[in-house]
Amino acid sequence: MLQSVEVRAPDGVRWTVGRRLLPWRPRRRLAPHRLELGNAPSFGDFTGDDPVSLILGGLTLLLLVIVGVLLLGPAFGLLAFALEWFVAAVVGLLGVLLRLVFGWPFAVVATSERSRYETRVRGWRLSGMVAAQLTQRIRETGQVPGEAPR
Repeated sequence: MLQSVEVRAPDGVRWTVGRRLLPWRPRRRLAPHRLELGNAPSFGDFTGDDPVSLILGGLTLLLLVIVGVLLLGPAFGLLAFALEWFVAAVVGLLGVLLRLVFGWPFAVVATSERSRYETRVRGWRLSGMVAAQLTQRIRETGQVPGEAPR
């Protein structure tokens, strides 16, 4: 959300009010991305015919896997992390430009533990004014538009 503001209602409920650029709510990822190896060589490709070669091939393979994970794992993780943030920044800027040029509405969103309110408003300044009015209304009454009085 852009310019999100936390507000306490008179009954103590905490609300977050702000404008959202994307038409969908981004999904939070908790698990790290995993790399799939597709056509990786199998264990048998590293070993020979005799038992000594089998043992040396197994140890070599184990050493290569450990070194590969230790060296390349963080690099792939950082690359994926940087690429994801780059794509998010480009999509966000493109979303702002398209909204400003074509007049697409901004979503003004208020969320709490119990409920969620969303309205669409055309224009950057007008959506900021609506968000400010919504913040003031929540601060004074603890309710969003359309909610039944308590």
